[in-house]
Amino acid sequence: MDWSDWDQKSLEDKGFVGWIRWADWPPPKTELPASAGGVYVLFRRSQSEPSFLDRSTGATHKKRDPSLGGDALTANWVPAANVVYIGKADHHRLLDRLNEYQAMGARPTGSHWGGRLIWQLSDSSELLVAYLVLPPTDIPRNVEKKMIEGFRRRYGKPPFANDPHLLGR
Repeated sequence: MDWSDWDQKSLEDKGFVGWIRWADWPPPKTELPASAGGVYVLFRRSQSEPSFLDRSTGATHKKRDPSLGGDALTANWVPAANVVYIGKADHHRLLDRLNEYQAMGARPTGSHWGGRLIWQLSDSSELLVAYLVLPPTDIPRNVEKKMIEGFRRRYGKPPFANDPHLLGR
């Protein structure tokens, strides 16, 4: 699959479904079977400059504060990109993984450290989550890796909330 286009239509053409406002997660149980595995994106509809919160609304994980300073957030921001995070979940884990991720913004502790920078976006509740259910023969980690590589080729760095330790490199 070609991972060079990242607008909503291109992702829909690749099979991404859902497009649920993050604040409205989870979807009706019939939409995402518990047996599913796949990849997902967090999509910011606005093209405006983001407003960053000083402190993350995300949960701590292993007593670590998920907050980063403004310079790190700015370094990770990808201008003109709507996709702010790409994630994956093994087969039989997609629904659980997305539930864990969403819960990171609603609980004092959590278990989804990846993608934590979204919780410093002032409009994180307005992000859309879309997912691509993969056939059992596809390995979600391999697809996620190809997606991030394609995103990096297009924008010069990974999505905002992927690999924050790289500070936008």
